[in-house]
Amino acid sequence: MDRPVTISVASGKGGTGKTTVAAHLAEALSKRGQTVLVDLDAEAPDALGYFPEARLAEDPRAVTVAVPRSDAGRCTGCGLCARACRFGAIVVRGNAP
Repeated sequence: MDRPVTISVASGKGGTGKTTVAAHLAEALSKRGQTVLVDLDAEAPDALGYFPEARLAEDPRAVTVAVPRSDAGRCTGCGLCARACRFGAIVVRGNAP
């Protein structure tokens, strides 16, 4: 490969074969040059199962992500948080509490 390429395999549903597709892509691309497979599944990272010869990093470090929490006692249902969220992760439905 002439330049680095990033390929993402994603789906919002579990059990759709994302890891299988990613592992096979990584294997096929490794024949053309160095390939890095990063399994970001927070609940079940199992890409290592496809490569028995693979090893964990010598200095594994925890990766953390801040998870927002809602405070139902302070929510007015105005929807401002949904409009402000750049990730589209907040949906306001129905009437205010």
